[in-house]
Amino acid sequence: MLIGIAVVVGSGALATLAWSAWEARQVALQQERAVMVAREVTGLLVLTQDYLLHGEPRAKQQWQARYRLLSLAGETKQDSETSPPPSDEIKALPELFAELTNLADSDDASPLQARRRELLVDRLLTEAEAIAERAYERERAFTQRRDATETRLMTLAVLLPALLALVFGLSGRQLAKRVLRPLAQMRRSMDAVAAGQLSVRTDSTAQDELGELARRFDEMTAQLEQRNIALRSSEALLRLVTDNIPAMIGYWDCDLRNRFANADYRRWFGKSPEEIHGHRIDELLGPDLYQKNRPFIEAALAGQRQDFARSIPGPDGVLRHSQAAYIPDNRSGHVEGFFVLVTDVTERVNSEQALAVALEEKNTLLKEVYHRVKNNLQVVQSLLSLQGRKVRDDSARAALQEMAQRVRSMALVHEHLYRSSNLSAVPLGDYVRALARQLTQGTEKPPGEVRVTVEAPDIEVGMDTAIPLGLLLTELISNSFKHGFPGGRPGTIAVSFAAVPAGTKVSVADDGVGLPPGFDPAQTPSMGLQLASSLARQLGGELSFQSGPGTVAWLVVPHL
Repeated sequence: MLIGIAVVVGSGALATLAWSAWEARQVALQQERAVMVAREVTGLLVLTQDYLLHGEPRAKQQWQARYRLLSLAGETKQDSETSPPPSDEIKALPELFAELTNLADSDDASPLQARRRELLVDRLLTEAEAIAERAYERERAFTQRRDATETRLMTLAVLLPALLALVFGLSGRQLAKRVLRPLAQMRRSMDAVAAGQLSVRTDSTAQDELGELARRFDEMTAQLEQRNIALRSSEALLRLVTDNIPAMIGYWDCDLRNRFANADYRRWFGKSPEEIHGHRIDELLGPDLYQKNRPFIEAALAGQRQDFARSIPGPDGVLRHSQAAYIPDNRSGHVEGFFVLVTDVTERVNSEQALAVALEEKNTLLKEVYHRVKNNLQVVQSLLSLQGRKVRDDSARAALQEMAQRVRSMALVHEHLYRSSNLSAVPLGDYVRALARQLTQGTEKPPGEVRVTVEAPDIEVGMDTAIPLGLLLTELISNSFKHGFPGGRPGTIAVSFAAVPAGTKVSVADDGVGLPPGFDPAQTPSMGLQLASSLARQLGGELSFQSGPGTVAWLVVPHL
């Protein structure tokens, strides 16, 4: 508002000053014209007297020239209040001068003529003096008017700067109060906010644009303070969580400077937060460990996750084992750094090493046990074989031979166990083929007369399955050799394993003479078949027979 008043006052003062200057110039011009008129009229009087005294034509011409100048001055545009003599006021002068010159040129020298001449001269002088007197009066009036105008100009020249200084001083004070001070307060508040003091407020109550801006700034600062409180709370929670995770968690930027390290990270290296944050990774790891980890660091910065194990001495000098992962930070579309997750697996590694030693000792012990059991079973088998040779009764000798075969099948299981790298299971295919080969070699039939074929999967079975399965196959294959091919009849015995919906079908089939009529496995007095049925039930199946042509014995094992 004060600026508007200053502009209006200043404009009015300048307009007044300009008008006064113009008026002073006009007054000066009018004064010059009045002086010129008075001078020219005086000149006319002098020329009139000169003409009357000498009567020279030159004086007459000069008089007319001066009159023309006086006429031009009278015809110029004049001031409305104090104008110079109008042209009709001086029209009588040339008429009087013309009559005077006519009388002077006539030859009449009568007293009347002389009297007329004197009257014309008096009249001419009187008119000229009156005109000159009025001109001087106007000049004096113009002088007073000019003095008044100059006085006004001087007054305006003095008062205008003072008035403008006063107006601008008040405007500056108001500007400082309503603009500069709020701006300075806002600047101080901004500097404080930039320094992290988000509780600073301007507390402006002004009802103008700056006041509205200050209140908006306060609202923004309050929101920033609330978000900063929430952010600090989140950071504290994150720090609490990461510090209680039993792992080393850190973050390194593209310049390999640390931006985050949890408590385990600091404890591992024996550093304080100030000794890690902002420092380079080579300063923390040392030259030797940094060179070892450098390929993993470069690969992580190239966007490839790195997982590796590392064993290094800890702060106490004890060798520590760790599992490390360098995970690239490519949230923005390009790698800005990488996360570090290191787990101290020293206890696990030590336990695994101790377990490996114990397992090796156990394996050695088990192999020794299996070897001794196999040797003992072979001793039992040899004793049974020796006893069978001394027995004269054929049925007793056959029973001893069957018993020796059963012992041989169990010894074969233990032989495969101690030769295998897996001490708890045997390879099924190798075991069944070795068992068939062993039974073929132990029969009394000539070589090649009866062949045994085996189709078994390459799987491993436990000892609890291998021993009953081996005894069962021994009984079935021995029965086929003994009863299926009498009188030197050649043939083939096929052992097969096939997957069926209920499990695995195990079958022993021969192309021999087949089962006798009316054969019922449940009513047979043969101890071998009774043992086979019992072994089948131990394996979770039921032994079945089928005859013609040849014989097929089979069962389904649910979980081989």
